Amino acid sequence: MFSVIFGRHLAYRKLLFCSSRIKYDCKKFSNDASVKKFRLVKRLASTLLFGGTFLIVVWAKRRKQSTFFNDAKFVNNAFYNDNFKLYEYKAFVLPSFVMKNLSDIQNFSCRENDIFVVSFPKTGTTWLQEIIYCTIYGIDNSLTKSIEDRFPYLEFVYPGLSSIEKITDQRLIKTHLPLSLLPKDVQLKKPKIFYITRNPKDVIVSYYHFVRMMTISNYSGNFHDFFDDFLSNKVPYGPIWRHYKEVWEIKNESNICILSYEDLHWDINGSIKKIANYLGKDLTDSEVDAIANHCSFQNMSQNPNVNYQHWDDLGIRNKNEAKFMRKGEIGDWKNYFTSEMNQAMSSWIDENMKNIHIFYDDSLKS
Repeated sequence: MFSVIFGRHLAYRKLLFCSSRIKYDCKKFSNDASVKKFRLVKRLASTLLFGGTFLIVVWAKRRKQSTFFNDAKFVNNAFYNDNFKLYEYKAFVLPSFVMKNLSDIQNFSCRENDIFVVSFPKTGTTWLQEIIYCTIYGIDNSLTKSIEDRFPYLEFVYPGLSSIEKITDQRLIKTHLPLSLLPKDVQLKKPKIFYITRNPKDVIVSYYHFVRMMTISNYSGNFHDFFDDFLSNKVPYGPIWRHYKEVWEIKNESNICILSYEDLHWDINGSIKKIANYLGKDLTDSEVDAIANHCSFQNMSQNPNVNYQHWDDLGIRNKNEAKFMRKGEIGDWKNYFTSEMNQAMSSWIDENMKNIHIFYDDSLKS
């Protein structure tokens, strides 16, 4: 590698020399008829010099990313937008925008008072974010700005890692990365981590509508196609069972708080109290009731600070597809699965999650 860089450096120096020599010759023979020829050569040399410099810059930029891309395997899935590439890296499928930022993500500086919401996509992330924010800062403060700004997305281009690092107050951070790919500082600083899970059958349905709705992914397959992709590990951040397994293995760590989408539905007040207790917040019953009401699906779906309706104006959402907040129900999979799909999914769950017992009621598999 050194020889390649050194060789390019020599070529660069030779171009500089040639350019200087041509300048001298042009002055010496400025009255000569061949001056036009020298000017042409000079222009060519300048072009080569600029082009060589540009290529070196591009090459160096690509080398910065190559460590991760070289260790990854491209996941071929023709149903996604041509520009939405997926890669398998360390047993997880990641979008290219995550792969490009992995180095900076791994070296992100955590703080002991950071609070992370870690989740597989479409498991109730936004719901949990809003509950946590309201528990810490109150409902009134949640109405001042978007959840994207209050609870930034770690690996996404907006607002970006540099913006998150500049936050001076306690940082609330959302991520869909598995625990093993979180910043290395997480293991050292031990910030609080909330992890939410959901019945994978309902996740498939919600995720299918999401990737069709997002113009960046623009999934063109039907539900059967996505079902097959999900089970064969061809969806972003998959496989879900490995995502769940990593947190299950450290479930007793003091900085881990695990909740389920189903528990939030069945006992929202009890879940809010559990969250508040973990955060060291003493909420009154009336405060718990107020947060539960504010965070109901009906109210959140109408709240512009959490329903992502601004995506319509930004062209992020395909308006012919479902909204970001679609139904918020338990058991919607029954409206999509055939009996064969249900049997296949139940077998898949049994095979891959047989040692995981806390994520959702086993009766939901039937």
